[in-house]
Amino acid sequence: MAHPLRILLLEDDVLDVELVTRALEDAGIHSLLERVATRGEFVTALERDRPDIILSDHNVPSFSGRMALDVAR
Repeated sequence: MAHPLRILLLEDDVLDVELVTRALEDAGIHSLLERVATRGEFVTALERDRPDIILSDHNVPSFSGRMALDVAR
């Protein structure tokens, strides 16, 4: 079995997290999803382990998808 896809999800809405999780499951994507909701959590998650992919809400309070991209780079 292939290793799970490590996903870092920047999302502040719990319902949207559930939708993403369900979509991944429905697509048969074996993944380990870590959800963060703030810039601090995002930075900490990146320092701890680099994900295979980052998914981001376009706009979370005080932090945006564009800002997350800049931090990840």
